[in-house]
Amino acid sequence: MDIIKIVLIGILAAAFILTIKSKQPEIAFQISIVSGLIIFIFIVNYLSGSVEYIKEIVSEFNIPISNITIVLKIIGVSYICEFATQILNDAGEKSTASLVELSGRVVIIAMTLPLLSAFIEMVTGLL
Repeated sequence: MDIIKIVLIGILAAAFILTIKSKQPEIAFQISIVSGLIIFIFIVNYLSGSVEYIKEIVSEFNIPISNITIVLKIIGVSYICEFATQILNDAGEKSTASLVELSGRVVIIAMTLPLLSAFIEMVTGLL
């Protein structure tokens, strides 16, 4: 089971980081990034399977694929920004982490505009 591997990677990385952090904080930070990327790679397999399942549901119910694509991109942006924010917080760069988080929110708002437009068109069509 992949979750056991993910948990073990996280625990081992935390143990290494705690051991090394006081003497070599740069290496501890690099271990944190590498372990995060390894865990992210494990998660991508599950995300791709979920995306395929969502595509099947979309085709079954005749939902425009462009709307679902936007939603999936928004989810991706939020995960990427959260990952980057956590890394920056671990590095002590709280102000940069806040800017990345704010940037992610702005990008998400910009990405939702086509959905808002489609919703308004749908409501207008019903009236």
